[in-house]
Amino acid sequence: MDPAKILIVEDEIIFGMDLMEQLSQLGYAPEPETIRYAEDAFKAAQEKMPDFILMDIKLKGEMTGIEAALEITEKLHIPIIFLTAFSDKSIIEKAKKAGPYAFLKKPVKYEDLKNTLEISLYKARMEKKLKESELRFKTIANYTYDWETWISPEGIYLYCSPSCERLTGYSPDNFIENPDFFYTILKSDERERIKEEFHSHISSTDEQNPLEFEIVRKDGEVIWIEHLCQSVVSPEGKYLGRRGNNRDITQRKKLGFELKKKVKQLQEALDNIKTLSGLIPICSSCKKIRDDKGYWNILEAYIQKYSDATFSHGICPECAGRLYGDQEWYKNIKIR
Repeated sequence: MDPAKILIVEDEIIFGMDLMEQLSQLGYAPEPETIRYAEDAFKAAQEKMPDFILMDIKLKGEMTGIEAALEITEKLHIPIIFLTAFSDKSIIEKAKKAGPYAFLKKPVKYEDLKNTLEISLYKARMEKKLKESELRFKTIANYTYDWETWISPEGIYLYCSPSCERLTGYSPDNFIENPDFFYTILKSDERERIKEEFHSHISSTDEQNPLEFEIVRKDGEVIWIEHLCQSVVSPEGKYLGRRGNNRDITQRKKLGFELKKKVKQLQEALDNIKTLSGLIPICSSCKKIRDDKGYWNILEAYIQKYSDATFSHGICPECAGRLYGDQEWYKNIKIR
């Protein structure tokens, strides 16, 4: 690892040279030029971008070291350690506003310099890692396509992703400032049902089934939303609320409705296939029916093939008399 670069801002030349020598002995890389005026500190910091700045609180010129430090920390985010020969409490309180990592009293002792820099550099590295981690997770959260939320057990929005504006037309502030605002964009006939579902979800750690409902966007357009949520629990097991995911499923719902319509139309078409209608050619003598391929079919077979009708076989009295009229058993049945 390369030695940390340190910029010295100090108007006492001898003290500055002594400080530079001590830093070199400690294995750091002090910038070869010591900055003497507060007005030059920001420009030098911007050009060199050191890992740390050692800055005297009292400097020559119109600006103070505190004013220079405020500008550097706000715009460049470079850690600063203040050097001071004063123990005036009011000066120290003013200096705290610049967010220094530490204070070193002049003249600076070697051990104090060594320990302060080691602690400050470690702190700075940890803070840098934390900021990078925060930026990474914030970027992931803020750039998710779906509308993400985190709601506390009390029903307060702890997080609302910018995607809510793409889905609803309203900014995250609308929901964060008024937790009940969400219910105002629901379609009126869905409002009570969804409100009841949400209230039961927020106080429960149980897994919940997805919800589908319609909302009215800011521009008046009605869209379908699928809502999924799960409980948020700390490593210690404490319930922290629920994380929600809201997705636009309008296109999916439209396709679903179209599919149902097509299925219904197909079913009606299939039903009609089994319905006999129109002109049916039938033989006047044998009563056979000619199909669309030119074949002659027995009436019973034709009807069964082209309709849902089934037959239960029996015999009518006229045919029974003609076929069995001379049989004794038939005569006995007739007598009874």
